[in-house]
Amino acid sequence: MLLLPSHGPWTRTGDLIDYVRQVKPGRVSPIHNAMLGDLGDRSIDTFVAEGPDAPGGGTGAPLVRMTLGQPFEV
Repeated sequence: MLLLPSHGPWTRTGDLIDYVRQVKPGRVSPIHNAMLGDLGDRSIDTFVAEGPDAPGGGTGAPLVRMTLGQPFEV
C-alpha cells in the first residue's frame, strides 16, 4: 500500500499521478488531505476573513463562498 500525500504546497496533481504510475502500488491511500475538506474551508474562512479580528489583521475584503449549482453575483 502506498500512503500518498495528496495535498500540500509541495504537490502538484500531475506529479502525484505520475508517481503512482511509476511505483505501481497494489493500493493507494491518500494522506495529508485534511485541508481539502471542511477543515480547509474553515481555515481559509479564518485566515482570509475581512475583519480586523482575523489572524494577521484581516484582509479587508468580504469572503463569499460559491456553491455548486447556485447563481453567483460578482
